[in-house]
Amino acid sequence: MKDFGISRRDSLKFVILLGVVSLFADATYEGARSIAGPYLAVLGASAAIVGIVLGLGELVGYGLRSLFGYISDRTGKYWTMTILGYALNLLAVPLLALAGRWEIAAFLMIAERMGKAIRTPARDAMLSHATARLLYPPVHAISRLAKSDREERAFRSTVRSGLRAGKRPSGWAST
Repeated sequence: MKDFGISRRDSLKFVILLGVVSLFADATYEGARSIAGPYLAVLGASAAIVGIVLGLGELVGYGLRSLFGYISDRTGKYWTMTILGYALNLLAVPLLALAGRWEIAAFLMIAERMGKAIRTPARDAMLSHATARLLYPPVHAISRLAKSDREERAFRSTVRSGLRAGKRPSGWAST
């Protein structure tokens, strides 16, 4: 691993600062994503359109990560790619409030996912360099694990509340 001449203290500051930035970005775009379906419906989109738009957004978001990871690795412009991705989110999410038609909102939702596709590989590469300097490579894995743990707890809570209401997911045998 290349030594960039950065102290352990500066690496730790970088990891914490990037964590705070990611926290606020996640709060913003996850909040917007939680109302995406109903918002598109209010703007006149059918259920099929909502599914297509959200599915296309995910396809763009995950499908282009490899491309943008390759570009950021080849050019070495990690900061540029990260800032560009965050800037795209910074523009797309608030502009959703001004979208008067579902087509415009759909475009902005897909643009938001593209912003995530642009920034994630470059941000993760910078984090991997910083955490290697800290001699804590598991930091990134722990942050991913924490996120998946939150998602799992939310799923379990949803299933439990459904079970309390007497509903069982399809395919579950009743006891």
